[in-house]
Amino acid sequence: MAPREIGFRQNRPSAPIPKTMPGKSRTATTILSVLFGAALLAGGWILGSWGQGKASIHIKLIKFASDNAITTSASTIDPANDDRLVFLTGQLSTANGVFDEEIGFQQTAIRLSRRVEMFQWEQTTRRVNSRHRYEYRKVWSDEIIDSRDFRRKSGHENPATLPFNSASFEANDIKLGAYDISATLIEDSIKEERVAFTEAMFAELPDETRSQYRVKSPYLTTARGDHPEIGDIRVSYRIVAAAEISVFAQQNESALTSFPTQHGPLVWVEQGVHDMQELLDGAETMNSQLGQILAGISVIIMIIGAAFLMRPIGLFERTTAYIRKAFGFGIVAIIGLALLSVAALFFWMLAMIPGALIVFFAVLMLIILSTGFSVWRAL
Repeated sequence: MAPREIGFRQNRPSAPIPKTMPGKSRTATTILSVLFGAALLAGGWILGSWGQGKASIHIKLIKFASDNAITTSASTIDPANDDRLVFLTGQLSTANGVFDEEIGFQQTAIRLSRRVEMFQWEQTTRRVNSRHRYEYRKVWSDEIIDSRDFRRKSGHENPATLPFNSASFEANDIKLGAYDISATLIEDSIKEERVAFTEAMFAELPDETRSQYRVKSPYLTTARGDHPEIGDIRVSYRIVAAAEISVFAQQNESALTSFPTQHGPLVWVEQGVHDMQELLDGAETMNSQLGQILAGISVIIMIIGAAFLMRPIGLFERTTAYIRKAFGFGIVAIIGLALLSVAALFFWMLAMIPGALIVFFAVLMLIILSTGFSVWRAL
């Protein structure tokens, strides 16, 4: 028997792995990069413009207040200040306060906010082994959860309505010393506080309320014990207290209102007693810092956008050096103009800080020149 020959197969050399993406994929990726870079560049410019526009208006209003406001006493009304911008400090007060008729609860406050929640079934869905699994739990919610939409309705029925809804109540007789002032002018400037119900407060409520509810601080609740049942209600409150404030506003006879200016209405309320110049200096510093932060963020966004815009340079590998260089410098010119436009928007802000303007423009030109040099090297 002839011996069997054993042969060995030679491995054919594998095809070289392409170092670059196919032409169509590369072109599509580059186009997406350009679009994304353009969006970032535009978004950065819009952010810078918006931020500096807002800061500019605030600075003008602060300067207007500094040049025109007159410090006066809240305890007496001076007719000579009628229709002028005044600055005053004092304690807010209200004779009648705010009253919730549904519960019979009254507070000496600027605003009273009531939140009403019901204990209800809630359906959740999660995917297990390519199938939907429906689970049910009991939660407090200030909105009605419609159990008619549940997958398994039996045993998970919710009441159809709340006994009454959440609401807010504002005092209509607010005073700052001798002056009348609207709740809408001051309520956003005073910190809202939660009302923690006590047994003493509960004892002052009407008999009908006390027969239905009990105290489980900070709530009033219809639940009996520590385990509420479906349909139980709990009520909580938050108040804007009659606090001490400092305010810039127009004296309109016996009332304080917003002061009309060419830059927009001016009314400025701060909680607590403050010196006028202290408030103005603090607001100017904060506004300037915020404007610089927004401007810095916008420049960073535009630089990132510029990096994406440089991607098309690779599409011109087979063109002449002059065309590639012209294209690259065109991108640098666009980037430079965008950065310089943002710089112009907050020129006035940096000018208020000694030396900051020179440093900023030095850094800006360094960024533009380094970007141009990088493009030149890449080409």
